Amino acid sequence: DGASYDIGYGGLDHVLASGENVNILVLDTEVYSNTGGQSSKATPAGAIAKFAASGKKIRKKDLGMMAMSYGYVYVAQVAMGANPAQYMNAIKEAEAYDGPSLIIAYAPCINHGLKAGMGLSQKEEKLAVECGYWHLYRFNPELEGTDKNPFSLDSKEPDWTKFQDFLKGEVRFASLYKLFPERAEELLQKTEEFAKIRLESYKKLAGKSYCSWFRVGEAWTGTDSTSRNLTRISGCVVFMPLRSASCYADKKTGRGEPAGSIIICTTCRASRSIRDARTMRSEAEVPSDTHQEK
Repeated sequence: DGASYDIGYGGLDHVLASGENVNILVLDTEVYSNTGGQSSKATPAGAIAKFAASGKKIRKKDLGMMAMSYGYVYVAQVAMGANPAQYMNAIKEAEAYDGPSLIIAYAPCINHGLKAGMGLSQKEEKLAVECGYWHLYRFNPELEGTDKNPFSLDSKEPDWTKFQDFLKGEVRFASLYKLFPERAEELLQKTEEFAKIRLESYKKLAGKSYCSWFRVGEAWTGTDSTSRNLTRISGCVVFMPLRSASCYADKKTGRGEPAGSIIICTTCRASRSIRDARTMRSEAEVPSDTHQEK
């Protein structure tokens, strides 16, 4: 529970950093469940808990992202009630991975005050994912160096119109309107804002960090399924893996490119005509936030 994020995090981090083949499952109740429901670093903004009687003011710690920063830890975020198949895939992949693994499972708790009752906790998990409160993903370091992105965002685009209704279905959030009506709206809007910020960071990992580029005019030598999406492009293509923080090619890619070449990003389907190496190098300097995701 909250101890994995907070008072016990030092031990958790030590085990992950060891590189040993250890599998860890965190039941994320977002509070200290075993000691009475105290607030912890797992508690989201807006939630009422012990030591956060007027609603927590700051955002929740992202335990998964911190673990992923090691680069050799298998990490997954799951919710059995939302996607049982994704949950089982994460369990199997973590077990098969020869190294430390961390699975963070959303776990509704009696301290949440589910208005529907704890008997419907699986349904609550489903609602949490549908509205964007909780996100599903897997990070598999074994995919490093392949044509596949190690990070997989498994949850669909949320229906944000359901977010505030989801919060009102749990006493830990809904009681703010009775106890602190003057700040309830502001705090719960922050809860939604922070959930959107977190999702955007996951989208970047899923779609921009490992862009794959194809160039018209050379023989296709790969087996990646994305080649089927390039049937409208005339000529053959060659797989050119490019690891960058955006969908802009780096300077090395531009060297030796013939004038008039076309490259395709298989992540966002953006195409660009390369007039010469000088143009390619100058375009590489364009900030990534000018690129439109599709």
